[in-house]
Amino acid sequence: MRNLFLNVTAHKLSKEQLEEARKVLNADVVDIVDYKSDNERLLESIQKIVPKLRQSPSDEQELFGIADEFLDIIKVIAFEKDRKIFVHLPVGSPAQMFYISVMWEERLKFLGRVYPVFSHTVREVVERSLENGTVEKVSLFRFEKYIIPFSK
Repeated sequence: MRNLFLNVTAHKLSKEQLEEARKVLNADVVDIVDYKSDNERLLESIQKIVPKLRQSPSDEQELFGIADEFLDIIKVIAFEKDRKIFVHLPVGSPAQMFYISVMWEERLKFLGRVYPVFSHTVREVVERSLENGTVEKVSLFRFEKYIIPFSK
């Protein structure tokens, strides 16, 4: 059975993230898919829901409804693909992620083969004094590892 690593974040995976995904999930049996670039029929529903997740509303019922719809789609993909699925998050606001996280355990954990994945990064701040007397501050996020809740 091949594992599926589904990236639904706003960012394309870095070289380091791709290498780590292959290492952690066993390179010989993992398909790494970005929801935006894959043409599989099953991913069409993901392509439709992600914009809703990214534009997270402030209404709690709407947040709940979008999380519910997203998790239903993930469950369908899990059953139709019949393999372990690792969904690379976050997507949407912290409030949206809260609803997804809370509901994930109750809706998907029982399957024993659908896992959320989060990239852990280290933030490095670089400050430069400019000629005009101002200070430019740049935050760099360096990928460190994946965190996969519920996988043990």
